[in-house]
Amino acid sequence: MTNKTLIYILILITNISCNQSKEKDFMNTIYTQQDILDLYKTVQHFEEEQHYGVRIKSANCNFEILINDKKVFFVNRNKIGSVINGAYAPINYGLLKSGNQKITIRILPAVQNRQTEIKYPTLQNAQLDIEIVADDFMDGESTGEYSIFEWESPKEIKFIESEGIEMPYFTQPDLPVFEHRDSFIAEIPFDIDGWNNSVNLITNDKEELKELTEEAVTIFKELHKNFQEKNLDKIANLVYQKEKRVAQQLYFKESDCRENWDYYTEDYKSDNFTMVPLENFKLVFFGNGKMIGLELNGPKFQWDSALYSKYIEKGNKGYSKTFYRFLLHRPKPGAPLEVI
Repeated sequence: MTNKTLIYILILITNISCNQSKEKDFMNTIYTQQDILDLYKTVQHFEEEQHYGVRIKSANCNFEILINDKKVFFVNRNKIGSVINGAYAPINYGLLKSGNQKITIRILPAVQNRQTEIKYPTLQNAQLDIEIVADDFMDGESTGEYSIFEWESPKEIKFIESEGIEMPYFTQPDLPVFEHRDSFIAEIPFDIDGWNNSVNLITNDKEELKELTEEAVTIFKELHKNFQEKNLDKIANLVYQKEKRVAQQLYFKESDCRENWDYYTEDYKSDNFTMVPLENFKLVFFGNGKMIGLELNGPKFQWDSALYSKYIEKGNKGYSKTFYRFLLHRPKPGAPLEVI
């Protein structure tokens, strides 16, 4: 072996050792709740910051709205006769970069009563209208909201002789679910990897699906344990990457980080706080197969996260609930699942 070859091998070994050390350090990085509160320091701000949201009108139905196959708003406990008029939800959570954005609108049956939450078998006279609105903030101030997309559920007008009025009726009342897919253009100043380059987790292999479910359950159990034990630093370590993404998507300032973190901690103020056992769930896919979650299988709280707490708020007699809607992804082949 020549001296030149020996030197090359030593350099190669040193580089491999350094890379492994860096990877190990990264995996062992411990984030605390203070790191979450300091996320505003990582946010890149722009002269013009776009905020997008969806405005909703509905009657006689439940529904889900997904942006780029990420659920951004849903309702699961409406009865026949229940009406929503002008609810608003931000959708920047589903945006990773400028350009064409996909939207999925899913109309679901109303519940027969809120005690059992058993759903009607069909949609009957479901009604859903949505509007996507944008607002360009300059120096933190709104410049005025404007519409970029509108959609109405298909309906026909019928004359009701007994009442002497015309009423809109859903054109496909016998369907158990109605889905509409569309797209709109969003212009945003940031470009985030998010789950774009994550591993596609969809598989038809039963053994692979079982292992994937078990891996997801392990992480959800760890979250469940830390929420129950009120271990905020461990929760922060698990959700840091997700919260970092959200902070950029919503252009967080210092006060926003505090307010957002309060979502995780506010319920602890109740002495009755407890995590509900992790059970009766199913594995669900989002992000075109690049994200997974565990959702309740129903009928109670169907389509919501299997990870949730219950507590009695001051002045109330019955339990309130908070659902922690976490999704997981595999950032690269062979890597463990993590919260996204």
